Amino acid sequence: MLDTIKGVRDLKQLPDPINEVQIHREIAAGLTMKRVTVPLGVLGIIFEARPDASIQIASLGIKSGNGVLLKCGREAIKSCTAIVGQSSDPARAWRPLLAGEVLWLMRECPVRGHQGRAFRIEGVA
Repeated sequence: MLDTIKGVRDLKQLPDPINEVQIHREIAAGLTMKRVTVPLGVLGIIFEARPDASIQIASLGIKSGNGVLLKCGREAIKSCTAIVGQSSDPARAWRPLLAGEVLWLMRECPVRGHQGRAFRIEGVA
């Protein structure tokens, strides 16, 4: 767990990837092309029973300015619930410009043949 925490601290020290101009070219007189990095919005990640993965995925998503929707394996649901529950406030402090919640844990997920079955996200009614 100490290595995971160190990884998050190291990630926080990296340059902000948002609004980085990667390409800036004048194509014609008065016509400029730019490629600028921007967040995608919300990342949905499904992973197996590795609770430390929830910390790593959430950190990368939030660093890049995205909200993160996590779905872990049922073997790790208790650990992931505890980690996500303790991570929401620090995540908002890290990226205060992200409005509202930035980290969610999906408890159930519809599977093929069960389209009528709803999923539930922790912290969302």
